[in-house]
Amino acid sequence: MLLLLVALLVVLPPSRRPGPAWAEGETRAGAVVVRWDDDAGDAGRWVAQRWEGLLAEARGRLGVDPDLSGAEVFVVRGPERLRTAARVGAPEWAGGVTVAGQRVVVRVDGAQGELVRLIATLRHEAVHLLWARHAGAAARRLPLWFEEGLAEEIGGAPSVLAGARLDVALGTGQLLDFETLERLWPTDAYAADLAYQQSRRWIGLLIARQGWSVVPALLARVREEAEASTPTQALDRALRLVTGHPLSDWHADWRIALEERRDRWWLWFFVDLDGLVWTFIALVCAGSFFVLRRRRRRAIDALPDGPLPEEGELPPQG
Repeated sequence: MLLLLVALLVVLPPSRRPGPAWAEGETRAGAVVVRWDDDAGDAGRWVAQRWEGLLAEARGRLGVDPDLSGAEVFVVRGPERLRTAARVGAPEWAGGVTVAGQRVVVRVDGAQGELVRLIATLRHEAVHLLWARHAGAAARRLPLWFEEGLAEEIGGAPSVLAGARLDVALGTGQLLDFETLERLWPTDAYAADLAYQQSRRWIGLLIARQGWSVVPALLARVREEAEASTPTQALDRALRLVTGHPLSDWHADWRIALEERRDRWWLWFFVDLDGLVWTFIALVCAGSFFVLRRRRRRAIDALPDGPLPEEGELPPQG
């Protein structure tokens, strides 16, 4: 039996950590462990070197500093790998996911791996991680759209490039109801893009009028709010205490600020740049067709009206 065990140890490869969610390389960035797959090695090491700095930025903006011991950051390539590592469902457009204040997974393939987008994604997910750890069970007292708006504002770059435009949605009556974004986020890329834009513009208006100090003050109030039965009620109470105005007033001001941009009708043409380019090409082709057709008709009309020459007979010389 001993010889058999020795033989098996020689033949079998060394054991590895089970499960597809484990990455191939890892290092520590402060209290957080950064892991990456083999095909994302360079990006993983880059993230590990810069994670603490980006996290510090988010900490300073939110005004919170929770203990992140045991938290993990995974660097992967592709939407399927992101879903596997996060162990949650995620749409194709997702560049990053934060799970329960414990695990952050970011993609570094395609457009998601571009430097500006990657930095923005890391800042964005850092906001979710910090708030989840700071608030604990009270994290869901904050409406999801408010949290996502903060993450977008701090991240700096849009999370989805689906072509949605807030001004166009206003003009066409396609704005999303904030109540529908209280706990759930759209999976459709266009709707998600619009939701991010609405939320970020709302946060931007609040900060422009109250200053950044309003953010940590509101987060502290929401975290302490125990009487509200819904996230919307919790935010409403916090806004009344911190700003002196209810949520309905801020929604109205946000809508008025959007209406002031309604005269920028020319922005509608840029809802879909690819579509705009192909439309322009189609118009040029159509115009060229009609110009050539008109020239051909003129050339035909300029031909003599006499009878065709008989076979073997030369045409009359002009």
